[in-house]
Amino acid sequence: MSLRLLVKLLIVLLFALPIFGCVDSNDTSDDSRLRLLRLSDGQLEPPFSLNILSYQTEVGEDVQSIQLTVAARNLGAFITVNDQSVSDGVPSSPISLVTGKNDIEINIISKDGSARTRYFLEAFRGVKPPGSDNDDNGDSDDSDNNNDNTDEILGTDLGSLTLEGAALDQIFQAEQLSYTATLGAFIDGVHVQATTSTDNQISINGEIIAAGQTSALIPIESNTQIEIIVASISDNSSKTYVIDVSRKSIDEFSQTIALGSTTPQLGSQFGFSSAISGSTLAVGAPDEAEGRGAVYLFNLSSDGWQFAQRLGLENSSSGDRFGQSLSMQGNLLVVGAMQRSPSGNANSGEVFIYQKTAQTWSETTRITAPSPQTGHRFGYNVALSGERLAVATLRSNSQANSGQVYVFKQQGAAWNLEATVGSAGVGSSDKYAASIDLENNLLAIGSFNQSGCQSLSDDDPGSVRIYQRNENNAWNQIQKLDGEGPNDRFGYSVDIDNNQLAIGAQCEDEFHTTRTEGAVYIYQQSENGFNLEQKVKAFQTAAFSLYGDRVALAGNQLIVTGSFEIPAHNFASSLTGAGAAYLLERNNGNWQETRLFIPFDLESNDRFGISLSTDSGRVLIGAPGGEGSSNLFKNGAAYVFE
Repeated sequence: MSLRLLVKLLIVLLFALPIFGCVDSNDTSDDSRLRLLRLSDGQLEPPFSLNILSYQTEVGEDVQSIQLTVAARNLGAFITVNDQSVSDGVPSSPISLVTGKNDIEINIISKDGSARTRYFLEAFRGVKPPGSDNDDNGDSDDSDNNNDNTDEILGTDLGSLTLEGAALDQIFQAEQLSYTATLGAFIDGVHVQATTSTDNQISINGEIIAAGQTSALIPIESNTQIEIIVASISDNSSKTYVIDVSRKSIDEFSQTIALGSTTPQLGSQFGFSSAISGSTLAVGAPDEAEGRGAVYLFNLSSDGWQFAQRLGLENSSSGDRFGQSLSMQGNLLVVGAMQRSPSGNANSGEVFIYQKTAQTWSETTRITAPSPQTGHRFGYNVALSGERLAVATLRSNSQANSGQVYVFKQQGAAWNLEATVGSAGVGSSDKYAASIDLENNLLAIGSFNQSGCQSLSDDDPGSVRIYQRNENNAWNQIQKLDGEGPNDRFGYSVDIDNNQLAIGAQCEDEFHTTRTEGAVYIYQQSENGFNLEQKVKAFQTAAFSLYGDRVALAGNQLIVTGSFEIPAHNFASSLTGAGAAYLLERNNGNWQETRLFIPFDLESNDRFGISLSTDSGRVLIGAPGGEGSSNLFKNGAAYVFE
């Protein structure tokens, strides 16, 4: 039998399975419908239901692109948006919008390949959609698998039920009323989104919400029950759905794997930078190949974390430091190369934006400072939040160390400069923008002097400036927070999480000597700005630990690293410069250290904790090895805890 004939027979058999009933009716691998459809702008009309296939939305004239977040009922389904592959539950690439009507098509192919469903979205930019009762709900290619589909939600059924921040353990079905979900140890709460007929009212734990609206954050303790009641407006009928949500204990949280470069090199600084988004990890090695740099990507599969791709520059030069900084969000990855010289100005810096399509990351955009200058080091830090990207410069000593932050807004495939934050002279003589974090309309920028940690002649404790974006997209400074003592390096690290702010001061010393133990300051936001809630230090402090190197907030949890820490917490330890990470938890308004994290194979001079990233209940910590001395150079590593 020829190969071509064999392939044809296999195809016939594949499509014959559902026809002849060989697929178990309880198996969802042949389900090609969505369980979630969410827009970055606008509202779906009608509210999403897995059996409604056509929708409309209206956005303002100023909205030049839109992103769709889609998720299939079966996690193995293949999804495309306008013929571009997207990951389940991850925002799509921005879709450019023209004024007027824009047609967007979503295709889902079931896991077993036997069924396909198409959803249609008409996005109207700057104009109202024509009057329509939306009777035409599209069509489906699922001639055999979706005969039970109806175009309306029946009675007090839910049309869809999803969690933001977690996933249901079971695939949602309107007739099933009880569900479970398990959260990672570092996820404090979830949002719930549900849809139903316009004849019904939805309440989630007593809070009435509109169909398709996302609920307020529901805090999750070790075990929490979420109750969703669908009540008919026209009669007294109702239906109650229940989700039993549990959260893994901190005791279950442990190291799962040590990641390394596929081309290990001593001194490559693999682990110097890191980023995590969902089931993808990125690790930077900025000193690889004589400082040209590289970034390594890993994906989570059924076999654990697997190497996926190496990113590098074809026209690179030694000393570019590609991978100096990383930030990742969904299918977007931003890589800073602060010592590139794209304009002929030495060390002016450049930033690269990559997009994932069909599991492959490809470069889409390069960004430089508006007026590149020698020694700017554009790309020293990068931070993504929604459709905005903040890029920091860190000028050289000859330029008084005063840096700036540039905010770019994504518009279609382009990234356009929206604002320059920090005019010349702000933080003069400081390492202004040595740390940055961007979350929605808030931008935190840390700055401190260049002096070594043990210098007592420097009276600058460091500071953090908070900027807020107004309705005109201008970023205005609303607050300045200052450190306590001389040369504390207050602002060495910053992290914003909702209404909280954590600031690391890696050289802080309670008695202003040369011990440089480090400390972290935690602030809560109120109408009067950010107010200090608590200052925390390691339970047993040690000299030169650099506690506060990196900080990461997640609700009532805080992770702090000290990349020069001695994990034994005593001066007799032989693991000099090994590094450590600490978990702190807030209980009744008080932050306490509850856990110490160190790798199984920790050694001296690993510098574990130089980079730190968290997402989806996972923690990624880099350990690039010693720097500044050839006898300390290592291959570097990055460790995943979950």
